[in-house]
Amino acid sequence: DVTVYGSGESTAKAKVNNADVGAVSVGVMVGVAVAAGQFDAQFATSGTVNVGSIDIDNIYSSIANADVDPATGGVQISGGNVEVNTAVAVNTTRANTGILGDPENKGTVAKINATGTVDVEATGKVLANAKVNTPFLAVNIASLVANQVIAVAKAEQNTTIEDVDLTALSVNVRSVLNNKDTTSQDPDDDGFLGASAVVATGAKWTDGNSVSVNLLNLNSNVAVADFDATNMASIDNAILSAGDSITVENNSSSYAVGNVIGGSGLNFYSAVVTVVNADANGTFGSTITNSKGIKAKNLTTRTGYKAHANATSASNGVRASVANVSTNQSYAFVAPPVSSGVSGTGTVDVGSDEEGDSQTSSNGNITIQVDGTATAKAQFLKPLLELNGLSLAINVAKAELQGTQTAFANGMEFNASGDMTVQSNFNESI
Repeated sequence: DVTVYGSGESTAKAKVNNADVGAVSVGVMVGVAVAAGQFDAQFATSGTVNVGSIDIDNIYSSIANADVDPATGGVQISGGNVEVNTAVAVNTTRANTGILGDPENKGTVAKINATGTVDVEATGKVLANAKVNTPFLAVNIASLVANQVIAVAKAEQNTTIEDVDLTALSVNVRSVLNNKDTTSQDPDDDGFLGASAVVATGAKWTDGNSVSVNLLNLNSNVAVADFDATNMASIDNAILSAGDSITVENNSSSYAVGNVIGGSGLNFYSAVVTVVNADANGTFGSTITNSKGIKAKNLTTRTGYKAHANATSASNGVRASVANVSTNQSYAFVAPPVSSGVSGTGTVDVGSDEEGDSQTSSNGNITIQVDGTATAKAQFLKPLLELNGLSLAINVAKAELQGTQTAFANGMEFNASGDMTVQSNFNESI
């Protein structure tokens, strides 16, 4: 038997506590966390391999957490051109799991004969979390960025069998990234995975005013959460023969949460008070491509995913005397391209074994399926506005739900003694 097991953690944490600063030009409180690990579990061969079973398993977690906490009253500043309270979390982790032909001569097919099962599985957890907690600012300046949080996750997970002529009892390729069945959508829960950018302003002040300023230009609260990860389960450029089933499965979630909670009291000339962006994207697939032939009792490719973007501005109150203001922008965007399918040349024979014996009713099925759930939500909670101004855009909210979802069977001759199903389901559970 061949067993390859990979396990690891990539953790980056930045914790910044309170500071009091008097300055003309200063970045007051900055926390940056970058997780950029690589986790590989692979078996490669350029010749002929005779083996019992093959088990490739890769389990990892990658966490980037930036936490800025002005816990005892925040920042008091007198100066000019000040950037205050910045938290940045970036996750660019990669994971490669699989069985490969000759890696130095891509496209050259190796022969693998397995009398048992062939299982290739990757399970990843990816989080980018940036947060500024309960800041309180009293300033008199010309230019200010009061709170800025940015969380970006662009992880890549590839789980594959490629460039092989493979015979086995069964073949299973499974890739799980932020399991859609167990991952919470609430960034306050321990089970949350994805990208979260939160500005929690003024939560400890009874008057609800987290920012009091007199200035020329203000970009007060900015929260950007961007999850754009790749998770692919695939078999490419292969000849497959299984005595039982061949399964390629993808399980993914893409969650992006941007929150600004609190309020501000302002007297200024030109400002963007609150900007919240939440982008939940990614590329998810379970595919068999460039196939030269497939034989099995059952053949299944399935992609299941959830993608949710939530941008929330929960302002206790904005009171301003202004000339030109673009106030409170909330933007949620969801657009993952998702696929599942089989393509190539040659023949797909499902349901007959080598002796041509009859099969039970549970065999002989080809199933190609995508099940997706996606939402984009941009909202403002309990707005309160008192102002005297010449030009004002109070609240601008935009939610976009795009992306493509494809189930395909292309180029091959498909023969099934049972059912052949090619199905794409979207938001059926909502």
